[in-house]
Amino acid sequence: MDKNEIGKFIALILRHRPDAIGITLDEHGWANVEELIEGISRNCDFNMAMLEDIVKSDNKQRYSFKVQRNDDRWEELYMFYNQDFLVAREEAKEEGKAEGEEKGRWESAKEIALNLYKEKMPVEMIAKVTKLTIQQVKELVGKAAVL
Repeated sequence: MDKNEIGKFIALILRHRPDAIGITLDEHGWANVEELIEGISRNCDFNMAMLEDIVKSDNKQRYSFKVQRNDDRWEELYMFYNQDFLVAREEAKEEGKAEGEEKGRWESAKEIALNLYKEKMPVEMIAKVTKLTIQQVKELVGKAAVL
């Protein structure tokens, strides 16, 4: 498979068919990157460098990464397909509701934003990573500072 075909395959996996490579997504739609690479590499030559290249060269910014740490400070990298989240968020705004999976993804974005702020990431960068507006990030950060 060429780079374009692998990119389409990743989108299929993250949007509809994680079972195609034997992985599961978490309740908010995030995939463990190590499992994702391992699953894809069973079908074609694939590694982290190739994944990073696909993500960096994607002009529609379809993908997000996050690092999740456990108590031992061990880190796992997760990947998310942004476009479904962005469409769901816009639909939720238009309909005045954010239920089910859309609400879960929205809550996930807010959680990620707060975690990145705690790690001293600039507000502008947090907005870019989470696809929240700078104003939304500032409001979240302000609420967190009050708590």
